[in-house]
Parts: sequence; C-alpha cells; structure tokens
Amino acid sequence: MNTASNSEQITSTGHKLSAGGHLDVHYLALKDEYDATLRAAGIRPGWSVLDAGAGNGVFLPLMAELLGSEGHIEAFDLARENVEAIETLIANQRFACPISTRIGDITALPYETGTFDAVWSANVVQYLNDEELTQAIGEFRRVVKPGGLVAVKEVDISVWQYQPQSLTDVASARRAV
Repeated sequence: MNTASNSEQITSTGHKLSAGGHLDVHYLALKDEYDATLRAAGIRPGWSVLDAGAGNGVFLPLMAELLGSEGHIEAFDLARENVEAIETLIANQRFACPISTRIGDITALPYETGTFDAVWSANVVQYLNDEELTQAIGEFRRVVKPGGLVAVKEVDISVWQYQPQSLTDVASARRAV
C-alpha cells in the first residue's frame, strides 16, 4: 500500500480508518441503513444530543433535522482534524439546529452530570478495550439526564458481506465525496 493513501486513513490520534475521506465513503456506501438506524434510535425534536465520537460529522445533517430548531448537538471527537472538518461543515452548511464542537476523549467526558437528553455514538466503541468500553458507557450514562437515551451503533454485518455492486455505483460513491 502506498504511504500517501495509508496516511489519509489515519488521524492525528493514530487511529486507522477514522479520517474524513474514509468516513465519507463508508457512510455513503451504507447511507440508507445508517439513516434508518439514526431515525429508529428515538431522538426527539428539541433534545440536546451528544454525538460522542462524531468523526467528520456524517450523521449531523440528519440528526439536526430530527432535532429541529429547538434542538442542539454537541459534536465531540478525539481527533482535532475531525472537529475542524465539522467546524467547516457548520460554517458552510445550514443546519436545522445549532451545533457546537469539542475535542476530547469519550472515556472522560468534560460535561456535567445530566447535561444531555441523549448520547449517540456510532462506529466508535468497537475500537475500545474492555476497560475503556466500561468507562465510555459509564460516561454516556452519567452525562444523560435521568430517563435519557444512550444509543450506540456499532459494526454492521453488511460491512462483512460481499454483495454484488456495479462499478458505476462504487465510482459514483467515491466521486460524491
């Protein structure tokens, strides 16, 4: 594998496959399934939601739509360049609700207890070891209001299946990024 393409898939945190270009292609390839999952999570209009491990913000447009003008999203990620990508999105797109950003680690969230109505975390905790996973889930529970929602979306079986794809569809998904 050439070094340039490999480095494009590694963030400043050293995490493989979480850089923006890879996230965009992956999201577009599974967009219908991901959107259906987010819609089914139970997020309600007007809520305050923490997107824990927001990556480059691929879920933000639909999440903002679900929350409406009275909602709020806090996009939180460990990689500075992912947060910068989200800030660029915010500057260049109109979202249905306000979105703020913060850099940090999901195993030690810098928020008060009971801050959010919901936590959404997609394709993140699968990379944690057992101790980190326990810490992250504990933090998710801590920052959610009593009776709030913690929604964790992780690896989906469709990633591991080989299904017929036309080369035109694959090329279109790559060009769309």
